[in-house]
Amino acid sequence: MSSFKDELLRLLREDEGFRIEVMRLLGIINVNASLNQLIESVNKLTKSIEDLREEVRKLWEENHRIWEEISKLRKNHRKLWEEIQKMRGES
Repeated sequence: MSSFKDELLRLLREDEGFRIEVMRLLGIINVNASLNQLIESVNKLTKSIEDLREEVRKLWEENHRIWEEISKLRKNHRKLWEEIQKMRGES
């Protein structure tokens, strides 16, 4: 029995075709292919998340800029209103 085991181990070590056939029979090749597809999908998702983060960052910056402009417009509106009130009081 030991010689059969030794021969099997020798074939697995030395004979690539035999090793691949054993892996195919065990379903290891299919698992490897599935694992590679999964890794590729995770990498694509990671890239998409990074792209989305960058887009959200840009949107926040633009949102901040818009609110600064609104604040300036409010200040100008308040000043204009005060001037109108002064003009009405002087008339």
